[in-house]
Amino acid sequence: MINRKYKGLFEGIEFKKALFSIWLGATPAGKKLKNKMLGKV
Repeated sequence: MINRKYKGLFEGIEFKKALFSIWLGATPAGKKLKNKMLGKV
């Protein structure tokens, strides 16, 4: 959503996998955040 208007819709499992890999993949953006998200404090 940009300026309160929808610009598009992403569907499908491949997009979901790509999005979640940012935080939970093999090389996450932040290892500490990944561990916290997985309950490994």
